[in-house]
Amino acid sequence: MIITELKYQLRFPERFDNSQRINVKCDICQNIYESVLSNRNKCFEKYENDLCRSCKQRKQYSEGLRDEQKIAAGNAAIKLMKGKTYKDIFDAETAERLLNIHKTNWSKTGNPNFGGKYSRGFADHPLCGPIDDRYGKEKADKMRLNRSNRMQGSNNHMFGKPSPTGSGNGWSGWYKEYYFRSLLELSYLVYLIDNDIKFEHAENKKYAVKYLNFKGEARNYFPDFYIFETEEIVEIKPKHLIGSVDNIAKFNAARLQYKNFKIITENEIVKLSNDKIKSLYMSGDLKFVDRYDIKFKERYM
Repeated sequence: MIITELKYQLRFPERFDNSQRINVKCDICQNIYESVLSNRNKCFEKYENDLCRSCKQRKQYSEGLRDEQKIAAGNAAIKLMKGKTYKDIFDAETAERLLNIHKTNWSKTGNPNFGGKYSRGFADHPLCGPIDDRYGKEKADKMRLNRSNRMQGSNNHMFGKPSPTGSGNGWSGWYKEYYFRSLLELSYLVYLIDNDIKFEHAENKKYAVKYLNFKGEARNYFPDFYIFETEEIVEIKPKHLIGSVDNIAKFNAARLQYKNFKIITENEIVKLSNDKIKSLYMSGDLKFVDRYDIKFKERYM
């Protein structure tokens, strides 16, 4: 998730400056890292998530995307090291230092595994690391395929169902018994209720939109609201997320199914101030799910 306010190009005010440096929160480990906007967008399109370097490498290893790189690195190491001693590779002083380290740390009792009952077996079958290294590529490929088949499309127990309450990374909770998944959605919800606009949540099977993701897999998309007076289907989405590959597929399918499909961003919503949110919270009309209730109290109370 991008947490930096994005800047627009000077010559084309409607376009973002892809060369700007931004701060991004990793969707897996939640760590914040720095990136260039263009690189972040490429990563998001490829993996459907914002990933820091460590999480991206782990994903690449788990999907076998680094096999060629490992082979090339291994061949380079063999070419450099095979049949040579420290004295052949390094200068005399460095070679002597490395030999002393080796003798101290790894010979006989200096080896932490010296006398260990399972040291040989552990070396042959590591208990951690990429599954290709742990089980061999053939077995690892079968494991990945079985896992994918179990969770893919209609085999997934959540297929065709709206996201459960409390899921997602946004500030979620309830405003006057209506559930919201982000502060942007909360702002729009307050606008609807304060202006007595009749609506209902569209996150149910009645408004489900079927679409194909970029892999050609069947998926279901559930918009946010249905407005009775205008018969509009409304999606609340931050502007920087509209252009993702998956969202484009969702929204195109929704436009085909609903002639009054509408996307509302932070440009069309007056976002609630911190003071207003705190006021609603103190009145009892606003409640957050547990983890964000703790976060809110720590930050604003």
